[in-house]
Amino acid sequence: MLEISLALLLALGAAATPARPTPEATATRLDADYTPDVWERVPRVSDFRQRDPKDGAKPTFATELQIAYDATNLYVNVRAHDPEPRKVVGLRTRRDTPSPSDWIKVIVDSFHDRRTAFEFGVNPAGVKEDRYWYNDGNEDDGWDAVWDVTVTRDTDGWRAEFKIPFSQLRFRPADSATFGFAVVREIGRLNETDTWPLLSKSANGFVSSFGDLKDLKLAQTPKRLEVVPYVVGQVDTQPAEPGNPLVGTSAQKATVGADLKYAVRPGVTLTATVNPDFGQVEADPAVVNLSGFETFFAERRPFFIEGSGMFSFDLDCNDGSCSGLFYSRRIGRTPRGSPTLTDGMYADVPTQTTILGAAKLTGHLGQFSFGALNAVTANENATIADGAAMTH
Repeated sequence: MLEISLALLLALGAAATPARPTPEATATRLDADYTPDVWERVPRVSDFRQRDPKDGAKPTFATELQIAYDATNLYVNVRAHDPEPRKVVGLRTRRDTPSPSDWIKVIVDSFHDRRTAFEFGVNPAGVKEDRYWYNDGNEDDGWDAVWDVTVTRDTDGWRAEFKIPFSQLRFRPADSATFGFAVVREIGRLNETDTWPLLSKSANGFVSSFGDLKDLKLAQTPKRLEVVPYVVGQVDTQPAEPGNPLVGTSAQKATVGADLKYAVRPGVTLTATVNPDFGQVEADPAVVNLSGFETFFAERRPFFIEGSGMFSFDLDCNDGSCSGLFYSRRIGRTPRGSPTLTDGMYADVPTQTTILGAAKLTGHLGQFSFGALNAVTANENATIADGAAMTH
């Protein structure tokens, strides 16, 4: 009887605790073209809180946030106050490369499902980073968007003005749309992170802690079509190998291809590639596998990295590394089989399978996320030379 009464009191106490209200912000609609002086009449949001090192504490330095938009872009102005502006850290690195710099990051849950979001960040040196959040806490660094940001420094700290095209976001058109919204400021020399709203480390999830950006008049989604063609020329030179007719002193090669991205409908995107080139991708480390099991390498190819969360069905994650049901590195892998050679025979064996084209459809339907991917590869053949005769 005592156990039942205690459980009843705990249930009543939990029910009586009021839910924490979701912080809200509003964006100013621009009726004319954007100019920097619009920020003089846009309201400021300044109630940032610490996430690190003291969860929920008052920030060491003040941060101010302003939001505006027009028919095609979302504009975010963030002022990072600092009494010692010379100590602001801005390291120059490649895009999407983390560094112990100061950072300002704008994160938008445009679909307002409290599970997915798009992040846009910059440091005082102008280095950009962007990523895609999914499953409320997982991130995809391979996601890249087309957007602009301007960084300025002054005696009061530094400032970042973001220009984010709506064409890079997924949302439902509405006369009064609501986005999930958050801004993160990192202060490098203090190892401090401030956020609006408070993105508490103790919260169950990340995107679900965002505030609401309300009353956005977005009558229609801008059509998005991006085509990025490429042409690559390659010349290889090497010493001649006496007796091997398959090795020449020089070889020329040229390839042509293209990447395409198209918004089929709000929240659904088609991504395709024709004859993709992954020459810029970091090479895999050398591994000697003496077991009977396949070696798993991290995926680094941009087409397969972007939106990979839709195809992530991780299993056996107890040791920190997950093995999934879908392993994209099998697409374009080294061809199986090898020719049997005798003395005096030479072979030219392809090291990778050519990907002729690939396409994937990702997006949201209601509260569900989905993804479909298909790729077409070429048949690969080895060339064998036995003296002067050659066969394929």
